[in-house]
Amino acid sequence: MQNLMFVGRLTKEPNLTYSNGIAKCTFPVAVESRVGSQKRIDYLPVVLWRQAAENAAQYLVKGQRVGINGRIKTGSYEINGGPKVPSFEVEALDVQYYDAPKRN
Repeated sequence: MQNLMFVGRLTKEPNLTYSNGIAKCTFPVAVESRVGSQKRIDYLPVVLWRQAAENAAQYLVKGQRVGINGRIKTGSYEINGGPKVPSFEVEALDVQYYDAPKRN
């Protein structure tokens, strides 16, 4: 069984959509890692479903720090009939809200 855990910051506002009455929320998370003095930032696409999706859309904002526990879902897509391009997303099973949302 695969399990992926990371902490990062949302780089965009959450996007909530509905398909056949099921809520889906997507957002990218920037995750920083270091190897020696080299800093690297990866941008991981995260997806949540149902009530967790609605909660994330209501309470998460761009820049907020979150912890994600989930699994990797892979797939592929074609661009204009060309070769298939591999893709992935992190299907979150649990989200921890570390920072309070910033208010204006």
